Amino acid sequence: MLLLNKVLLFFVALRVASVFLVRTWYVPDEYWQSLEVAHRLAFGYGHLTWEWTEGIRSYVYPSLIAGLYKLLALVNLDCVELLVLLPRILQALLSAYSDYRFYLWSNKSKWSAFVLATSWFWFYTASRTLS
Repeated sequence: MLLLNKVLLFFVALRVASVFLVRTWYVPDEYWQSLEVAHRLAFGYGHLTWEWTEGIRSYVYPSLIAGLYKLLALVNLDCVELLVLLPRILQALLSAYSDYRFYLWSNKSKWSAFVLATSWFWFYTASRTLS
């Protein structure tokens, strides 16, 4: 059990590190399909792209972020930096848990952990707020 906790902590550290080390944007949708929608849900204003006005996207993921935004507003910490940073940390935690579950699914294969940990593409994209 202790080893499993270490593996999970390793993945959490790796994915959260990517939030702070990767300082670029990947695709516009990481903002327009999640953060902007969540901002509108939480604060009542913001731009929605046609996918949202036509109702072809799910509000599940933006709703998680909107809840985070509401919490930030409740404690008066809803500044731009945190509105962008904390959803990425949330996504990094979700990705770390996904990595961990894949590790367990692969019968605790060290190779599966190695592949996940050394994939530059996964490091670059795992903390992105893509819906």
